[in-house]
Amino acid sequence: WEKHCHDVLREMNPQDIQFRIRRKDGEIRWIEHVCQPVIDAEGRFMGVRASNRDITKRKRAQEKLNDTLSLLSATLESTEDGILVVDKSGKMVCFNQKFVQMWRIPESIAKSRSDAEALAFVSDQMKEPERFLSRVKDLYEREELEVFEVLEFKDGRVFERYSRPQKIGSSIIGRVWSFRDVTEREKAAKALRESEQLLIQAHKMEAVGRLAAGVAHEINNPLAIINENAGLMKDILELSEDYGSHKEKILHLIGSIFEGVDRCRTITHRLLGFSRRTDVTYEAIDLNASIKEVIGFLEKEIVYRNITLHANLKNNMPSIVGDKGQLQQVLLNILNNAIDAVEKGGEIRIASGEEDEHTVFVEISDNGHGIPQAVLEHIFEPFYTTKKKGEGTGLGLSISYGIMQKLGGQILVQSEVGKGTTFVLKVPKEVKQNAEV
Repeated sequence: WEKHCHDVLREMNPQDIQFRIRRKDGEIRWIEHVCQPVIDAEGRFMGVRASNRDITKRKRAQEKLNDTLSLLSATLESTEDGILVVDKSGKMVCFNQKFVQMWRIPESIAKSRSDAEALAFVSDQMKEPERFLSRVKDLYEREELEVFEVLEFKDGRVFERYSRPQKIGSSIIGRVWSFRDVTEREKAAKALRESEQLLIQAHKMEAVGRLAAGVAHEINNPLAIINENAGLMKDILELSEDYGSHKEKILHLIGSIFEGVDRCRTITHRLLGFSRRTDVTYEAIDLNASIKEVIGFLEKEIVYRNITLHANLKNNMPSIVGDKGQLQQVLLNILNNAIDAVEKGGEIRIASGEEDEHTVFVEISDNGHGIPQAVLEHIFEPFYTTKKKGEGTGLGLSISYGIMQKLGGQILVQSEVGKGTTFVLKVPKEVKQNAEV
């Protein structure tokens, strides 16, 4: 105290200090000592006035508050969620660093603590900024609401947002916002859903494949009998002098039977191909050369329909191993569908490239009428077709699906009604020679 009073005398300025004392009973108390010079009306120094005040309760309350704030800060910073508290005046009264990092908020805006500035900055990141801002405004106006929502960003991030009013007693003094980054979880969930769909599709196609093989074999037996009997009828008719003028007509009808048998055999061969019951010849395939050959097969049709075909084939593409005829069948099926989908004067694009060190791809896209979602779900199923009766068997894409499986690859499709369709074939650069056929 004496030293403090001497300092006041030396500087002639009022000062106060806080210090602890231990009473005789051992209790610690906080004292605030205030010391100030006493000056008379003429400016002469008259002495020092000193007072002591017990501030123990205030000091302990401050320490308790500091401990509480420290605990709150540690809690907020330890969570993986971004936390923001905004008062009713629009000031960001509390937030953790995770919130700043998640929303990529600049230091200047964080220091300003202006919610309006923060909203203006973050809204540009949203996929639907106007809807985002409108929803925030609505929540500020409807103070009692508690909401859980999912936010989608332009760059693909996904946040979960939970918001509720901040209350003291029954009075609302602001709003608490909690944000959780679930981008990776959503990606994993999407990948899982796609995998499940592929698995379901594979099981379904396998079951249909077994059925198709059985049907094909059952059809082949009566076809052989029909074909043999038609041949005998033709031989008998050609040796007979009867029937007169009807002979040529009957021979023509027998010829129609042969044609029908051949068409049925073609279909059963396709069914067996779809069900993996036909033999394949493995060889090194020049993918770009195969694509060019297929384009050559369709050149007249493309020119006739005034379709523009853009080919962007990567140079020095590695070979793949498979059956060239079956691969070209897949390309023909998809390109034929693309030709049917576009109007005269439309466009088809075909590109090849390397997806990674193990896989090559062929992408075929058109700007045609597109495929509805309800149709896409069934597009690889046998006999499923949207074409008019007599214009398609519904086997083209199902057979293509089976062939790509035999190659150890994939056939993927994306489409939007009115904008077109894209098929992507993914094939390993190497496949096992003993693959199932």
